Amino acid sequence: MLVSRFLPAQHDTGSDRTDYDYQKFKQTYDKEVVNDTIIPQKTILHPASVPDVISNIPLSDSKTIYAVGISDPGMEFESAKKLALFRAKTLIAFTLFPEIAVIIDNYSNEKQENGSSKFTTRYSDFYQLRSVLPFDSTSFNVLKFETTSFQEVVVLMSYTIQNEKSGDYILAEANVYQNERQKQKRFYSEGKFKIIGVEKINLLSTFSTSYDVTSLNNSSQIQSTVNQQPIEFPYNNYRYVSDSSENNIKTLGSKLTYGLWKAYSEQFMKKICQLSENTDVEIKQVDDDYNAGKQSLSRELQRSNLNFRLTAVKINDNRLSVEVNPIK
Repeated sequence: MLVSRFLPAQHDTGSDRTDYDYQKFKQTYDKEVVNDTIIPQKTILHPASVPDVISNIPLSDSKTIYAVGISDPGMEFESAKKLALFRAKTLIAFTLFPEIAVIIDNYSNEKQENGSSKFTTRYSDFYQLRSVLPFDSTSFNVLKFETTSFQEVVVLMSYTIQNEKSGDYILAEANVYQNERQKQKRFYSEGKFKIIGVEKINLLSTFSTSYDVTSLNNSSQIQSTVNQQPIEFPYNNYRYVSDSSENNIKTLGSKLTYGLWKAYSEQFMKKICQLSENTDVEIKQVDDDYNAGKQSLSRELQRSNLNFRLTAVKINDNRLSVEVNPIK
């Protein structure tokens, strides 16, 4: 019997076939998947201790508002300090009567195909918060600075509410978007929130920041700027430990994988948005019937102008949650 020299040995056929399939599919992967994917690679770091100031923020009252600002990880100290200070001012602005507008859509689509029912649902909401915070040279008081081993600067600041309006102000705006979809047994969640802060002195912009987070399921991409200049965000698997006894309670807050500010600002905004939902609602509903199924869209429109107070920040199992209450 003659055996061609071009045929592999019998005992190698399986491995050679696997290697051939692997190389072909890898070529397809290299063609279809670009290198600049949404989520950069991460490394695991040793846990950082959470500064005490985060869990011990004084309670605000009718005269004085307290807030914590936090920089991104890995920044040079002076730059991180300036960013943390301004972020604290921006959060103070959001607590004092922000104008909040929201649109919420509930959509369902049921179709009959090949004798079976296929069901799709989508829940989408978009919140916009805008606030103007007047200030003068005596309005803000820096109470404490702390740092983490991830080179994050944490600052505690107070703001004295003014009786007279000042010509200088902080303009704060936030957009919060969430879209949850279910198609048959598959569930998708995507979201985006962006915080913009601009300081105006004598009507001139003297300092500005933006913080933009885009999320898909459990992954996020972060874009941060100071004075319109981008800050490179160092993606890592950040972990934190806290010694506060109040943080022993399990929390379902935001993961701290992307640093303290991402979880803190995200939870803060979500709480304000949830509290604003208790206001008057305008509902619009559209239903359409077809031979093959039914579509339904319910749309809610809301506006509110409330005052808020941060009452607690809790960290447990590398998650952070906040408690925010309206001030009447």
